Amino acid sequence: MVQRLGLSPMHIHQLRHQYATRLANAQIDSMVLKSLMGHADLKTTSRYFKLYDQTVAREYHAAMEIVKPRANCDGTHLSHPGD
Repeated sequence: MVQRLGLSPMHIHQLRHQYATRLANAQIDSMVLKSLMGHADLKTTSRYFKLYDQTVAREYHAAMEIVKPRANCDGTHLSHPGD
């Protein structure tokens, strides 16, 4: 079936690891992932929560939107959001 789908051969453990990593990268709650994976210890589940460059970049840009100064119509800056 793998060949028919044009995929490279994988072991079941690789599929399981890919599944957990993708869920973790989609920001699923760690306790939910722990339950889905059937892990007894959260330490085992924590290996799937890796920071990928795209995740770091997305979070950085979201944070910058929160802290960037706002401008008046004339181009002068107002205070930061929340001030």
